[in-house]
Amino acid sequence: MNDQAAPPVPAALTDRVREYLSYLGVERGLSGNTIAAYTRDLTRFTAWLVGRGIVDFKDATSADCLGFSAALAEGVFTTDGRQLALTSVGRAQAALRGLFKFLVREGYQENDPMSRVLNVKPGRRLPKAISIDDVAAILDGVFAPDASGRRDKAILELMYAAGLRISEAAGVTMGDIDLEDGFVRVIGKGSKERLIPIGGGAVRAIGSYLADGRGLLIKQVRDDHLFLNARGRGLSRQSIWNIVKRYSAAAGVNGVTPHTLRHSFATHMLKGGADLRAVQDMLGHVSISTTQIYTHVAKDHLKEEYLSTHPRANR
Repeated sequence: MNDQAAPPVPAALTDRVREYLSYLGVERGLSGNTIAAYTRDLTRFTAWLVGRGIVDFKDATSADCLGFSAALAEGVFTTDGRQLALTSVGRAQAALRGLFKFLVREGYQENDPMSRVLNVKPGRRLPKAISIDDVAAILDGVFAPDASGRRDKAILELMYAAGLRISEAAGVTMGDIDLEDGFVRVIGKGSKERLIPIGGGAVRAIGSYLADGRGLLIKQVRDDHLFLNARGRGLSRQSIWNIVKRYSAAAGVNGVTPHTLRHSFATHMLKGGADLRAVQDMLGHVSISTTQIYTHVAKDHLKEEYLSTHPRANR
């Protein structure tokens, strides 16, 4: 999507934007360059809302604002698909924040969806997601038919299936996996626990590893970690990093890190139509645009969203 392809925007949106921009110029005395930048940001935002069936600012939610931020960062509004710098995303969020404060102050609406949205963090660029085909090339690559090969496939499938951080993957224990119902329990940052659905590909890979792999890695000293090294101890984060690097290179997909798989999980879910709040809940941390918002979605809703959108959920 680009600015030229934006759908028609109703007067209910354009009139409010025009009033706000006039306020910025006349009463706030902002520079012409700032107003021009805000005009561009808000034009994109109104087109984004209309594309989602929203024709009045009072119906916009925090998820809509976050989704717009993510679209900006992913290059949806640039003709060449180039990702925007987080400083540009932050400026757009400032335009939205000011707009909604203005609308509330002027009595046009009572809710301010930007009040629950934190600013993007400057100085960081969003990691690049790889394509679904590239993920498939990695996960469907050649794995040795031994304990370590089954373990490696299970690790990669789980990391992409659940969008895990590398530390979370290393910390998964035997008691955290529920293959019958297709869930993994994860202890994330701040010792926060979350339950994430996993699809058929991950369930089968982990099942194969448990049946014909993990038992061969167990040594005299028992370790409850799901993924074990050759000494029977839980895999380190560095070992998992090396596994990701080795298999992605073998698949001809360069520059892949554990966080690339996590970001690809979120990006592919959102592009598949998943609810933003559900994806944020599964990530257990920030939104795609690196803003922080925690939501609580029912387990059944999470499973429904996951099975209907994750590209490997029913494989």
